[in-house]
Amino acid sequence: MCSIYRTSFCRKNDRQSEIQPIVNEGARRLNETSEPTRYAAPAVDRAIRILRFLKDRNSAGVSEIAKALDITRSNCFAILKTMQRQDFVTFDDSAKRYGLGPALLEFTQQASAEGVMRDAVRPHLRAFVRDTGMSIFLIERISYTRLLVVEREETEDDVRVSLAIGTRIPITHSASGRAALAFLPEREIADLIHAAPVERMTPHTIVDAAAIVAALDVVRNSGYAVGFGENMLGVNSVAAPVFDRTGALKYVVSTLGPAPVLENDRLEILGQALADTGAFITAAIGGARPVA
Repeated sequence: MCSIYRTSFCRKNDRQSEIQPIVNEGARRLNETSEPTRYAAPAVDRAIRILRFLKDRNSAGVSEIAKALDITRSNCFAILKTMQRQDFVTFDDSAKRYGLGPALLEFTQQASAEGVMRDAVRPHLRAFVRDTGMSIFLIERISYTRLLVVEREETEDDVRVSLAIGTRIPITHSASGRAALAFLPEREIADLIHAAPVERMTPHTIVDAAAIVAALDVVRNSGYAVGFGENMLGVNSVAAPVFDRTGALKYVVSTLGPAPVLENDRLEILGQALADTGAFITAAIGGARPVA
C-alpha cells in the first residue's frame, strides 16, 4: 500500500515513480501526525506505566510500584497523589495500597460506546465499496480545527488513492473539510475560516474565505462536497456528513480518486452515493440530520 495526505496513489506501472515525490510533499505539508517518540512528557509516561502496573497487580504500595518501575519514591508518590485527586487511582488508608480508580471506567465506557458505533458503521462502508468500486474513509472531528481519518474500507483496484488511518485534515481544507464545515453554526464557521486558514497546496486549492463560504451553500443544497485537485494535482475528492442524535456533525465520509476516474458526471453519482451512505450511517448510530 502506498500512501497522499498521507494520500497515496497506488498503481502497478512505472508512473508510480513520477507521482511519489509529489505525494510525499503533500503528506509532509498537510498531515501533521508526528512520530510517537518526537515529543515526550516523562511524568505522563510514568503515570501510564503506574496505571498499567496496577491493572496487573490490582493494588500495590508506593514503594513496590517505585521499585518495580524504577521511579524514585518521591516522584512516584507525587504522581499517585495527583491521580488520586482526579479519581484515576484509589488509596486504601488502612492497607496503604493504591488501586485503579473510578475515573478510568468513564474512559472505558466511552471507548466501548465508540467501538459499538464503529461496528454499526462498517457494513455501510463496505456496501459503498461494493456498489461503487471506490475506497471510502470515515473521518471524525478531533479538535476545533482538525479532522482525523479513523476508519477506511478500500477497493482492490490496481489504481486507487488512499488515506492512512491517523491522517489529520484541517477542517477548512478540501471536500472533507467543507462537508464538515457546512453544517456548523455560522459564527463557528466564520471563526474557523479565520483560525485555520487554508494553505495553498495546488493552484486549485480553495483558500479565499468568500469562496469557501460560497462553496458551503452548494454543499448544504446537494448534501455533499467536491474537490478538484486541491491537495494534489490529478486527484479529486467527494465527501458527505454524518450526524449524531442531536443533529450535530459526527463524521464525514469521503472518497478520492484520479481525476480521469472522478470527472464531473462520476463525481455527481458518487456524491449522491456518499450522501446516501452518510444518511444510512446517521440512522445506524441513532443520529438525525439537523433541521434547516
